[in-house]
Amino acid sequence: THDPNTANGTGVIGDGTTHWDGAGLWASYALTSKFTEIARFEVLADQNNADRFGKGIGVDTTTGLPFSGNQTVKEFTLTHKTQLAANLFTRLEYRHDWSNQAYFERHDGTAVRNQNTLSADVYVTF
Repeated sequence: THDPNTANGTGVIGDGTTHWDGAGLWASYALTSKFTEIARFEVLADQNNADRFGKGIGVDTTTGLPFSGNQTVKEFTLTHKTQLAANLFTRLEYRHDWSNQAYFERHDGTAVRNQNTLSADVYVTF
């Protein structure tokens, strides 16, 4: 059963209100007609156990209980976009996420406060 007055079933009762907010900043620069560089920064704060990030895998460092909110997550992304044809593009992206809580999971199953991601994709517009 889920009790909306408790934080993730831990029995910790909040003040009855939740609050979360965020902001982002994006910048894009076309080096040529085919190459574009993009930078992005975002921050999202989850206060009073709004639980906007899900439970994660970590433990709240102040209570020792399973992670229960009051988390701030930030991310910074660098993207290189290439236009191969009028409707065909590729993207190569590096992303760094970090949090004030050990929220992300390492390959060995332990919780850590940051993670890095490298991705590539091909997409078509129409």
